[in-house]
Amino acid sequence: RRVLFRSNSISLNGDRLAVAAQGDNTGAVHLFTGLNSANFGAVVWDSKISSGSGNVASMPTFDAKFQFASSVSLDGNLLAIGARGGGYYVGSTYTLWPGRVFLFSMDNSSNFSGLTYRAELGSGTTNVAAGMPAFNAVDDSFGASVALSSGRMVVGAHGDDTGNIGDRKSTRLNSS
Repeated sequence: RRVLFRSNSISLNGDRLAVAAQGDNTGAVHLFTGLNSANFGAVVWDSKISSGSGNVASMPTFDAKFQFASSVSLDGNLLAIGARGGGYYVGSTYTLWPGRVFLFSMDNSSNFSGLTYRAELGSGTTNVAAGMPAFNAVDDSFGASVALSSGRMVVGAHGDDTGNIGDRKSTRLNSS
């Protein structure tokens, strides 16, 4: 079977693979297991995370402008998914968001069982990391890249122009 989607980001951790697929309607992350076999004969598609996913409790709903699945990172029982765009309507006026990172956990680090949506990180959310600057300007693109390792998370914001210096392309480090 052939699966077609455009991906800007993939993350491999043990025998699990997360593939970000921005071209999949509103954006999605496809999850696979069984990648540690010698000939990849045991690779299995596990599930898909997307806007309002029924397989993930409390998953938010958003539109294609959100650019969900701009980036993805797996580490142990943690999963981070970046959404560098986004927006919302106030009346008939569309306002761009600066980007977000969605955080998930799993029951164990060998498969995706118990996948649970935990939080949304970014300016204007209730989960802003201590000391994190505001990413509230058009095209800050917080979440354009994301990496998890040993309880730490690095988030890229390639459109950040904090301090009116122009696009500084910042990166932020957060510890869990």
